[in-house]
Amino acid sequence: MVIKTLNKENPFADYGNIVIRPHFVGRGKEITIIENRVLNSNYGNIAVIGLPRIGKSSLVWNTLIEKKNVYKKQNIVFVWLNIGTFSNKKEFYEKLKNKVIFELLKLDKSLSDDLRNVDDIELFFALIKQFQYRVILILDEFDNASNILELADFQLLRELSISPETKICLVTISRKTIQEIEPENGAISNFYGVFTELRLGLFNENDVLQY
Repeated sequence: MVIKTLNKENPFADYGNIVIRPHFVGRGKEITIIENRVLNSNYGNIAVIGLPRIGKSSLVWNTLIEKKNVYKKQNIVFVWLNIGTFSNKKEFYEKLKNKVIFELLKLDKSLSDDLRNVDDIELFFALIKQFQYRVILILDEFDNASNILELADFQLLRELSISPETKICLVTISRKTIQEIEPENGAISNFYGVFTELRLGLFNENDVLQY
């Protein structure tokens, strides 16, 4: 007689954390939307928006970060920053630069001195573009950006993502829309205007079946 041992592992024990496979299931439609927007040769920015604990961060992590080794042959670098951990923009820019360098050095250690000696953030990303690398910058808890960044910073991020000389890709994760987060402005071009929005809701029927 074969006696089966009951699996006592609680699949919900890590509630509140980013969920990774095999516990991450479903979201096939949303994964395709992100991949088509971010990973194509003609790429652009996307804002993932939704209620707390709806699975925004888990969706982006499993769509992009979990697959970063697949895309390193295409010189694509993924950088994840939690905006909620910064108290001012100086911390943000310093961590941004250091994490980009850290990820790039995994691909090419010879880039170290060239990049560390560049203080201007636009020149920093222009140099990376000249080296034919592409940065996908994922900004989690982007709601906090309104507390640490000023209008000029939003304009800088906009320019970094649309200028052919820098052309980074921005993926934001937030509860509010980009339009609600960015400061009021007059005639200046809007930051939210360069984003596609992905509003994350509850599981659809197929997701529920997989779950």
